[in-house]
Amino acid sequence: MDKGGFDETEQKILSEIMGGTDGLQDSAGPNGPGTGEAAQETPPEVKQIFEEAQGSLSKAQGSLGGTQETQETVMRPAGNTPGEPEFMSIRSSQSAGGGDEEKAFGRNPDTSRGGGSVPPDEPPGKRAAGKGGNGFPAFFNAHKRSLVLIVLVLAGVLALTIGVLYWRYSPTKEHMDLSKFFVLSGDKDAAVIVDGEYDPDKKGAVVEGRIDGNQNAYLELNFLKTNFDRGYTYDENNGILRYATDRELITANLDSSSYTVGKSSKDLGKTILVKDGYDVFLSLDFIKLFTDIDYVTYPSPNRIAVSTGGLKTLNASITHDTAVRKNGGVKSLILEDAVKGEGVKVLENYGKWSKVLTENGVLGFVENKRLSDATESVNAKRLPEPVYNHITSDKKICLLWHQVNTQVQNSSISNILEKAKGVNVMAPTWYVVKDNDGNLESYVSTTYVKACHNAGVKVWATVNNIDIKTDGALLLNTVSSRDTLVNNLIAAAISNDLDGINVDFEGLPAKAADGYRQFIRELSLKCEANEIVLSVDNYVPTASNAYYDRANQADYADYVVIMGYDEHWGGSKDPGSVASLPFVKKGIEDTKKDVPADRIILGMPFYTRVWQINNNGEAVTSNVLSMDNTDAWIEENKVVPIWDESLGQNVGEYKKDNLIYRCWLEDEQSLILKLQLMQENRLAGGAFWKNGQDKRSVWDIIITYMR
Repeated sequence: MDKGGFDETEQKILSEIMGGTDGLQDSAGPNGPGTGEAAQETPPEVKQIFEEAQGSLSKAQGSLGGTQETQETVMRPAGNTPGEPEFMSIRSSQSAGGGDEEKAFGRNPDTSRGGGSVPPDEPPGKRAAGKGGNGFPAFFNAHKRSLVLIVLVLAGVLALTIGVLYWRYSPTKEHMDLSKFFVLSGDKDAAVIVDGEYDPDKKGAVVEGRIDGNQNAYLELNFLKTNFDRGYTYDENNGILRYATDRELITANLDSSSYTVGKSSKDLGKTILVKDGYDVFLSLDFIKLFTDIDYVTYPSPNRIAVSTGGLKTLNASITHDTAVRKNGGVKSLILEDAVKGEGVKVLENYGKWSKVLTENGVLGFVENKRLSDATESVNAKRLPEPVYNHITSDKKICLLWHQVNTQVQNSSISNILEKAKGVNVMAPTWYVVKDNDGNLESYVSTTYVKACHNAGVKVWATVNNIDIKTDGALLLNTVSSRDTLVNNLIAAAISNDLDGINVDFEGLPAKAADGYRQFIRELSLKCEANEIVLSVDNYVPTASNAYYDRANQADYADYVVIMGYDEHWGGSKDPGSVASLPFVKKGIEDTKKDVPADRIILGMPFYTRVWQINNNGEAVTSNVLSMDNTDAWIEENKVVPIWDESLGQNVGEYKKDNLIYRCWLEDEQSLILKLQLMQENRLAGGAFWKNGQDKRSVWDIIITYMR
């Protein structure tokens, strides 16, 4: 027994009802329904409902005190008397009596549960009604206390239901300070909204923009390159910025308002490039001159909304005053009170809610019923599309690399031209970068050039960084060194009547990527101005060499060359083919994603490797063999090559001294399949590494695919 005269069952019901607002808040969860916000305090209106319900229940407890009864209402089966209706019996348990007494409504208490007889002193049809009189009124009178309790319980449940519904579905009016949404670290820092996108979870960890005391807006350089334009290259050692358009080279210096376009000087009227700690910022008014964007700034907190020219957008207007909320849902905090007629950009429609950018630079959610129908528009393009010119041939390019390390090697050019039928471009490796200042080692021969021209063959001199160890990042990221290298190459091409420059920079570190891209751009502009063909050699594309940026090369270089070999290179522990057909095929497919097919040249090998393999299947060493030497190796060791259809190659091997000597052959059969790939993909032509590793018979095959 417990206080107030209620038993344990009644107390349990009352405690669940009278848990008040605490129970309600717990059931709603810590974040409220449908939002990611912190739990909010129960509204005063709901608290009042709960307090009134609690007061009524307390009064009921007081008025119904005394002897506690637990009454159970049970439906009984019909009696045996014909026509007797079903009635209810009440079982009472009284604390004083200590036993069970069944007060039967419609039957004798002493009668068995299944019986239907009437007491002997009562006439048939009459029913003992007990103290309250006959029939249902007596029943309700006898059990009034229980019925009152039931009514109060139902009233409490109703009050709770109304409170829950009110709390759950009534919109919150609480506002969120914008400084907590756009979290910034410094007074000059600015959040940057990119085409309506902004991630509030960054919490100021990355500085994206800046607005100075004169309200000049800037973008952090890496943020600019990641989101809008990779063309801006900064020499951090000398504080010089470079940018190349399709026609001109632009240069700006740190803490200066002046800049140059080609050889012309200009002034922006404000500082173009500023540095704050490790961060470099570029003026948005300067960026707008060369990158097709526009922007709007907003104060308190500092925000910059940047839009890209030509981007499609959806525009709508607010039809009724409404709240712009952090998330979709009436419980989400309010970022701005939008007024009827205000225009918004609709960024994404989520059904009942849409993500919008308001005229005040607030990014949030609005109910769709508060928005007009969206109409599509296109951001104005402020700059013309770039036009990249390319010097190309209307004939297939058939290029032969000629490795030249001494002047003496140039004297063989006549024999080469006589043997190499169909070759229309010679690429002698005449230039080597010899230091980090951009100076060149040269093996050029004007006699060689004249012999080629007399035979109707062009000369694209190759420049490489292979033999002399230079710091590629220092060389290419430094403006003065890059300028020296470009100017030396252009001067050499002009003075020696070269038709083209073939760039073969291998093994560059990833930190040289910016400088390498800019080197290709700057060299391209000067090559075009002097009618010099620019071709660039590339590995077969992989994730590890993506920073060579073939898309950038496609814009600026005339031809992009795939070095379709070294699938398994000399230092590898994994023996295999130099250029299997699947490897070459994938190289073509992946390069075509960035470069038009008619400006891709496929590089093919005239060499192969003989691998010495131990019992564990690992390569002990390998030796390079030319085509002629491969034939001699097969004959000398009585090797019987077997065709591997999956690789598109013959494979031969023999065993000696517990080692396997295996070779994936580069012969006429494998070469034909590669030439067919070149033809099927409508590539600009083929290139072959290298002179001296070929055999005379292959040129009869090559020429048939170059016509």
